[in-house]
Amino acid sequence: MRNKLAYDFANAIGSLGMDSTWVQCVLNGEFVGTYQFSEHVRVGSKRVDIFDWEEAVEDKTDLYGIDPETEDISGGYLFEFSTEMDELTKFTTNSGKLSLPTMVSSPEYLYTNPAMLQYCKNFLQNYWDACTSADRHSKEGRHYSEYCDVDSMVHFFLVEELFADACIKSRFAYLDRGGKLTWGPVWDFDWGMGSIAQDNTGGTPKAWYCASGVTGSKEYSMFKEWGSDFYFCTKLQKRYWEVRDQYLEAFREGGLIDQYEAYLAEACAANDARWPRSRSFAQDVAVMRNFFNTRIGWLDAQFGSVPGLVESLRGPRQTNQSSWDPDAESGAIGEAPSLPLEWVRAALVGADPTFGYASAARLKAAVTNTPSAWGKATPLWHDWVAGTDPDPAGTNATLRITEIVPVEGAVRLGWAPDLGERRVYTVWGCADLAAGNWHSPTNSADRFFKVKVSLPPTD
Repeated sequence: MRNKLAYDFANAIGSLGMDSTWVQCVLNGEFVGTYQFSEHVRVGSKRVDIFDWEEAVEDKTDLYGIDPETEDISGGYLFEFSTEMDELTKFTTNSGKLSLPTMVSSPEYLYTNPAMLQYCKNFLQNYWDACTSADRHSKEGRHYSEYCDVDSMVHFFLVEELFADACIKSRFAYLDRGGKLTWGPVWDFDWGMGSIAQDNTGGTPKAWYCASGVTGSKEYSMFKEWGSDFYFCTKLQKRYWEVRDQYLEAFREGGLIDQYEAYLAEACAANDARWPRSRSFAQDVAVMRNFFNTRIGWLDAQFGSVPGLVESLRGPRQTNQSSWDPDAESGAIGEAPSLPLEWVRAALVGADPTFGYASAARLKAAVTNTPSAWGKATPLWHDWVAGTDPDPAGTNATLRITEIVPVEGAVRLGWAPDLGERRVYTVWGCADLAAGNWHSPTNSADRFFKVKVSLPPTD
């Protein structure tokens, strides 16, 4: 039931899950159990619908004849990320922070064409470098959203967490010609939602699963990298509240779980008799319901705000971070060794990466006037937000922010050296980039923010 619920939910919210049903299997006249009968994850017009190299060549075991000079080799690949590494074509990326064990499920014999294999290696290395770098850019200078469909990352992450899947294997993504990497199909939820396959207690409903690096090995902490990025988490939080009611619908009285339980009751009672376990089917459904009832409240709390979500996904941290209450009269940053970056990034950078990709490292470096690694002055903090310069003459090379002060609902930024009345800084917000309607002061509906730099009014 867990697998079918997850696959169907993935399809319903715009991700990809395999179609499945249940069957009773009789072998040589003997009943041998109740099973889920499912499509397999593979390339096909009604499955993973991308260019199929194995159909395009005469011999799928030999792709050597494909010439990258005349053929578009930018897509047609189905990847599986797992440490099992049991496919014929496999490799591992390395970002310096964590590796990404990669298998090519299709075309299976990709290793017979070195140019195509190298293309895949380079593409995934650049994507993973961007995901794990401080500013979320690859060495090519491209943001991870230029390599990957971020909505697919959001959907994949949500399905894994809503169904509390440990996500330690069977993680698929595909790349079509001329397209971006797309995460999915989702697969294998046997270990989710309090499953007996995990352990007799079924795990805890009050924890992150795919985001936590469950096994403690660095390969499985890839999703935690996503969870430390404000752009991703802003989209994730918004989408959670959009699909939450759809998720709840399965658990309501008379919903899919009740319907499936009634439909499967007789067949699963026979299965329990054939394969006795520590829980009956009915008991396992009750465990899943109880798990859900606790988990949904915990998830609601974690998704309450973007800064709170980022902090929760990152996990507890021991820091000497200075604190700032945006509702207080003022908040000085000054020479604080670390900054309230969660609020600063959420309030002033927002969710749109086109505002300069202001990373936590760059914000902190700019505010504390830390020199760059190559000895040059760091970019001014507000340049990454608005692309403007409060000192175009360049006379204040050590310009930095010293305070963030709410003023009548807006926000004023204090600078050192003091620019006096030469510039006024105001935070503007909007709820929808496409619609525009920028305004100040901002309000709770706003999701995108920018700093407006202007001259003071004159009499």
